[in-house]
Amino acid sequence: MRAPLPSLLLALLSISATLGSARVLDATVNLTAVLDTLSATSFEYIVVGGGNGASPSRLRPAGSRLTPSLHAAGLAVAARISQSSPSRKVLVLEAGQSGAGNPGIDIPGLAGTTLGTAVDWSFFTAPQEQAGTRSIFWPRGKVLGGSSALNFLVSTRPNAAEQDVWASLAGSSAWSWQNLLPFYKKAEHFFAPGTNTENEVPTFTASAHGTTGPIDVSYPPYLAPSFRGFFQSLRALGVPAAQDLHSGNNVGVNYAPSTIDPSDRSRSYSVEYLQVAPNLVVVTGAQVTKINFAGTKDTAGDVVARGVTFVPVGGDQKVVANASREVILSAGTVQTPQLLELSGIGDPAILNPLGISTLVNLPGVGANLQDHPAIVDVFRLKPGVPSLDQLQDPVVLAAALADYAQGRGILTEALFPLAYLRLSDFLNASELAQVETLGSQANNPQLSAQQYGASQTLWSKNVPVMELLSVNVYFGNGEAEPNQSYVSLAACLQHSLSRGSIHITSSDPLAPPAIDPNYLQSQLDTFLLAKAGQYLRRVATQSPLADFVESEAEPGPAVQSEQQWEDWTRSVVRTEYHPIGTASMTARANGGVVAPNLKVYGTANVRVVDMSVVPVHVSSHTQTVAYAIAEKAASLILSGA
Repeated sequence: MRAPLPSLLLALLSISATLGSARVLDATVNLTAVLDTLSATSFEYIVVGGGNGASPSRLRPAGSRLTPSLHAAGLAVAARISQSSPSRKVLVLEAGQSGAGNPGIDIPGLAGTTLGTAVDWSFFTAPQEQAGTRSIFWPRGKVLGGSSALNFLVSTRPNAAEQDVWASLAGSSAWSWQNLLPFYKKAEHFFAPGTNTENEVPTFTASAHGTTGPIDVSYPPYLAPSFRGFFQSLRALGVPAAQDLHSGNNVGVNYAPSTIDPSDRSRSYSVEYLQVAPNLVVVTGAQVTKINFAGTKDTAGDVVARGVTFVPVGGDQKVVANASREVILSAGTVQTPQLLELSGIGDPAILNPLGISTLVNLPGVGANLQDHPAIVDVFRLKPGVPSLDQLQDPVVLAAALADYAQGRGILTEALFPLAYLRLSDFLNASELAQVETLGSQANNPQLSAQQYGASQTLWSKNVPVMELLSVNVYFGNGEAEPNQSYVSLAACLQHSLSRGSIHITSSDPLAPPAIDPNYLQSQLDTFLLAKAGQYLRRVATQSPLADFVESEAEPGPAVQSEQQWEDWTRSVVRTEYHPIGTASMTARANGGVVAPNLKVYGTANVRVVDMSVVPVHVSSHTQTVAYAIAEKAASLILSGA
C-alpha cells in the first residue's frame, strides 16, 4: 500500500487557507472564549458534526488505514440555515480540528497521507463471522469538514430508480429523484471537462449539473494510462458508455469528475459552505456526549430537546450548549445512532442494561446498517508505466510536486473511470438463475418483507449492482513489492442483502460503539463479489489494459475454481466506506427512526441530517447524496416542516 509521506515534507508543503466568514473557536485551545460565546449568544439551532458525509473513493488493504466516508452534512445544513437570516444564530460542534493548510487534505494526489493521524477516528468492526473473523478497519474523518476532507473526491449520483425506491420507503415523494435533483444541483459548481494527458473526452449532460453551488466539481488534467486502458477494455467487453454518472442513468462506464477546484487543483469540500455562513459559530475540539431534554413533553407527547452536553476533546469538563429551536444530528452513520442511544432514544433491550433510561422506545436506532462491501484484484504493471507507487522515490515525488505547483501532473489526479454494471453485464444465464435462488427471501431471513421488496424492485428496474473502479497504485491485501508499480481493480457490491447494526455497549460516551456490518451474511453477496473478481481478471487480460499489465499479483494463479474465488473473497472483503441506514427514513412500524421531514420519531425538535437516514443503498459514492440531504434538510427547516 502507499505509505504516508514524511511529516517534515507535509509541514514544508503547508498551504494557507481561510475558513470563510464564519467564526471558528477551538475548545481545546481556548475554552474560555467558547464559554463566553455560549453565555453571550442565544442559539436557535445546534448542529452536531461539522462534516459532509463524503464517500471514500479509494480503497486500502483490509485492516489498514483507509479513507473514511462516515461524516454527515453538518456544515452544509448549518450554513444554509445561517444564510437565511442575519439574525439567525446557529452553532456547530465538531470533535475534530480545522484541516486548513494540511497538504494531505488539499492536494488530490496526496489523499490518504492523513490517515492514521489526528484527523482519523480509527474505528474497527466487530469480528466478521463470514470474513475470516477479521475486525475490519472503519475510519472516520475527525476534522472540520469530516470525511469530505479525507475522501478521494469522486462525484457521482444514484440511479433515479434507487432514489424513487428510497422515496417509496420513506412514504414521501419529496425524496424522489425528480424532487431531490434540484438539491443535488444546488450544492454543485460544475466545470465542463478540458484536455487531459491521454486526450480522452469525458461525456456529460449539462442540464444535470449545477453551476452556482459551493462545491467545485471538475475533471483532473492528469489521466493515468492504466485508467484509459481500464475504460477502453470495459468497452471492448461490451460494457456500455454512460453519458453522465450524475444524470440518474448511471449504467455503464464513464470518466467521473472530482470535487476539485480547477483554479488551483485543490480539494473542494464542505468547508466551502462557511463562505456563505456569516452568522455561524463553529466550535472545534468539542465532542458531544448527550442530547439534553426538557423534563416535560409537548402536547403531542414528544420529548423536547433543549440542547446538548459536550466535552473538549482530551478534557473532562462538561459544557452545556442550549438551542431554542432544534438539535440537528449530523454525526454520521456510526455516531448518530450512538448519540441517540446515549440520550435515551433507542431499543430498551440495549439501553436499560447499560443503566440508560429509555425516553423514546425506538428499536430501529442503530439497525438496518448497509454498506458497499468490496474486493480488490491487483496487477503488476510493466516497467515504465506510471503509477502513484513511484512517488515513494524522493526524486519522483519532488518532480511531481513541482508539476503540481503548475497545476499539472500526477498529483492533480483523482479516481477517473468508474463502471456501474447490471447483473446481466457480468453474469451468464446460468449464473443469473443462481442469483434468483441465492437471493430468495427464504435464503435471506435477515431482510424484513419491506426491505426484501425494495431489493426486488431495484433488480426489476435493472439498476447497477456492481461498481468497478481502477486505482493506479497498490491497494491490495498484503504488502507491495519494492520498486514495483501496480494497478488495482476493485469490485464494490452496491446492493448487498446483508444487514448489520451499530450500537453502544457502554454508557461511557467516549467509548466507541460496536460496529457490525455482517459482511457476507447473505450467500448472494459472496457469490456476486467472487464473480466480479473473476470478471476483473478478464478485464485485465483484455487490450488495451492488458498491454500495460505484466502479471497478476492478487489473488494470483492459484485461485481458479468457484470455491477458491469465494474463499478468497471471504479472506479479503473490506468496506468501500459507504455505510448508511442506522437512522432509517421509513415508517416507525417498519423500524424507521426519522420521518420524511427528518425528525426523529417521538421527539419534537431533533432531526438527523446525514447518510444514516438513507433507508436502502444506492449505486453511487455518497458525497453528493450527503450534500443533497443537507440542502433538502435546510429547505424543510426554513419552511417550518
